[in-house]
Amino acid sequence: MSGRLVSSGIRLPKHVAGDGRLDLMKISLSSHAQRQTLQRIYTQRSQHRQFHVSPSQAAKSRFDSPKSEKDESRFAAAKSKKNAPKSTPEPNAAQDQGEPRVTRKEVKRERTKILLEQREQKIRELEAQEKERLEQEKQEEKRADQERQELKRLVKKQLGLETENPATEEKSRSEQSSNVVRNIFFSGVASAGALVLWEMWRFAYSTEPLNDQKFSPFEIVDRQQVSPTAFIVTVKPVVSRLGGLASQWKLAWLETLQHKLAGEGTWAVEIKQPELQVARDYTPLPELDVLSATNEYDTRGRIELFQLLKGLFSPQQSIPTFKFLIRRTEGGEVSSWLSRRKVGDTIELRGPHQSFNVVARAGYKEAEEPKRVVFLAGGTGIAPALQAAGSLFREHGQTLKKMPQVDIIWANRSKEDIKTDNPVIELLEKLKEMSRGKINYVCVVDEEGRFITANDIVAKTQITPPRKSWFWNSSKAESTPSKNDVNCYYHSSKHLITSAGEDYEKVDGENPRRQCACPVGRPSFKNLLMVSGPEGFNNHFAGPKYWADGKERQGPVGGVIGELAKKYPSLASDWLVLKL
Repeated sequence: MSGRLVSSGIRLPKHVAGDGRLDLMKISLSSHAQRQTLQRIYTQRSQHRQFHVSPSQAAKSRFDSPKSEKDESRFAAAKSKKNAPKSTPEPNAAQDQGEPRVTRKEVKRERTKILLEQREQKIRELEAQEKERLEQEKQEEKRADQERQELKRLVKKQLGLETENPATEEKSRSEQSSNVVRNIFFSGVASAGALVLWEMWRFAYSTEPLNDQKFSPFEIVDRQQVSPTAFIVTVKPVVSRLGGLASQWKLAWLETLQHKLAGEGTWAVEIKQPELQVARDYTPLPELDVLSATNEYDTRGRIELFQLLKGLFSPQQSIPTFKFLIRRTEGGEVSSWLSRRKVGDTIELRGPHQSFNVVARAGYKEAEEPKRVVFLAGGTGIAPALQAAGSLFREHGQTLKKMPQVDIIWANRSKEDIKTDNPVIELLEKLKEMSRGKINYVCVVDEEGRFITANDIVAKTQITPPRKSWFWNSSKAESTPSKNDVNCYYHSSKHLITSAGEDYEKVDGENPRRQCACPVGRPSFKNLLMVSGPEGFNNHFAGPKYWADGKERQGPVGGVIGELAKKYPSLASDWLVLKL
């Protein structure tokens, strides 16, 4: 047993307890082989217990019975070392000399420092190699470029295109580069200029000086008293604050709009009373210079861009103005407020609101024979009459032979309203002269006991009573529908009853005129009998209007004209009665 323990190569005395057993907690094994040896020893000891050999006896045999002299000397040295008294270690020579003792941490730190220095040195070497490689590639690329240039020069020389002086070639190359830079610069400037012009166009087009969505400021530039209760106000758009090209653009737009409206029919704008926040429609008086101009607009009434540009770059561009004939009435919120305005004050306008297309309803130039237009105007209702007469003259100004005959009967309360120096009288006289008698007017005054009567209407319309015969009853003739009444918006009496004066449709922000639905080649143009004035004036002569679906509609013809239509069937069949 002891021989096996000695041959294991483990010094057991240090780990043997007093009873001869092994103390596992005190054993320090340095390798896997020693752990396996220890496991084998335990196995052997458990196997030899059956031979009644105690661990103390095995340890004793282990130390007391060596196998050889080598073992005996080794155990003796171990025993003497174990029994020797412990002595203090001799001081180190380095400590005696006062030098610091080197610890493991310092050794580890020095080793780490050395490793880091080696790594940095390696990185520097790699960077130097990469830099050298890039430099070589750059040199190779430069050499290849030189070879290409030399090859190109040889080709040019063979073709006779090479310049003898290399400096000239270098100069031409630099000029080409400068040309490229110059082209890029001018392209940028052109793009910026186009963008600025586009923004100006959008600004000018989206903020017209007069539109039907919001009120725009206008300045009073003139005020003329024509009677104790009536006066004429002249206004112009407030666009000077914009300045420059934008202002000129807006003025050109407004002037073009005036020409467009003057060639079609009646229209009005709203004037706001800012104190009470109410607005009323007022009809501008036509301008003679606008009426005398030729009609250059297409059939849909669009304002073309070239017309705006023509007005924009005109050397002497006039500022377009609007004139309103206003009568101050008791209880009139807007008229009383306007009567207190002076030159230089600002008022707000919104519009235009187009009403009847007189040109389309009275007949185009293709009519077989001229029609008649009779206008009954009361007071300030002369403004729509002047617009209607002016639009017809503008349409037929070049061919007055086919222009309808226009007769205006203007009723006023006092003689002050029809003085010869009245601007309205001057405008009527000018239209009469320009149309060569196609436009006539008659004034009646209440103070003189002169009023518009049914006989005046019969005389101006030139209607005749129906012929009487023994087999045809006049009452039956009155109830017979007109054969000339067609299913057309412009020329049908049935459509006119429910009409709200909407001769223009709102399409894509524009107001194109409606299309005539008369048979092709046989347009059913009719005569027009128009009534314009205060509400009582209109109701007396043509009957009241009525409201339906939030709009004021024409309604059936009543009043004096309605009674005449019963006696004169031709008045109902050949005439359209328009209430303004």
